[in-house]
Amino acid sequence: MFKLFVATLLLVAVVAAQQPPYPQLPTTFTADVSISSSGISADGKFYYDYSAQMERIDSKSPFFGQVTTTLSTYTNMRRYDYADGNCQCGDLTAPQGLYTVLPGSTYQGQQNINGVDVDMWEFNMGQAVITLGVDPSAVVLVRANMTVQTQFQPVETIMDFSNVQKNAIAASTFAVPSYCQCPTPAPPTPPSPTACPNNPPSGCQCVSGLKFCSAVTYPIASATDANMIDGMIGDMFTNWMQSVGGTTPTCQNNMKSFLCATLFPVCTGQVEAILPCPNLCPTCSCGGDTASCAAALNSTSVCTQYGSGFC
Repeated sequence: MFKLFVATLLLVAVVAAQQPPYPQLPTTFTADVSISSSGISADGKFYYDYSAQMERIDSKSPFFGQVTTTLSTYTNMRRYDYADGNCQCGDLTAPQGLYTVLPGSTYQGQQNINGVDVDMWEFNMGQAVITLGVDPSAVVLVRANMTVQTQFQPVETIMDFSNVQKNAIAASTFAVPSYCQCPTPAPPTPPSPTACPNNPPSGCQCVSGLKFCSAVTYPIASATDANMIDGMIGDMFTNWMQSVGGTTPTCQNNMKSFLCATLFPVCTGQVEAILPCPNLCPTCSCGGDTASCAAALNSTSVCTQYGSGFC
């Protein structure tokens, strides 16, 4: 539910004056979680390992008391829902969410959440606003709130975390049960270098004439409103430039390439979301912790290359 390309949210909103430094939240943790969305709520245990690209939620039904596990394995973009020996499988369609405060966030002051005084940080993408509440003493996440504007009404999802443990998580926690006999999809195949302009894979399109991401010379998903996204990326880049002040030209080009590769992922004709290539991670030229960049993870051999690399 927090899968809206959170790795791209490095970049938005003008940074407020007098804000504290960005907290370095753990990218591996276990926590008790309470989730509410569209009038539906659930409580359970949350296991999160961003470096391993794994995520698991054990939630208890408020009506029947049954514990259901949802295991998301982003290494092969599969989701497994299982309980009492029964299992259902499906595809994941977006990269793993990143529960951390990244450069470009706006500090919103303090708020008391569940008895904890937290620092509130906001990412604003227009159609989606993500707010993170961080305990400044323990440096852990207390609340993650995402509000998405839809055609009819806003949809709000709130995740409250408690008893957060930063210890490493055993690999067995993310093991798929033997009774989940689901076919494993074939790994994505990169499109031909000559796929554009006239021969994109099925379900893909070739575009031209983009004003900001002009180097998108590879196929992208057919359903993509390329001009709208191109304009949004240009606005995000402008806001980022205003927030960081002076940066090097290389850092600026690095960030632009990362943004374009993230929101214009290469289309292979398969469901798997293709991350930017590792050499586009903004930390290559702008500094920072590479653990906060999805592009730095070695997930598959297929990645989105926009222009030249920077690492």
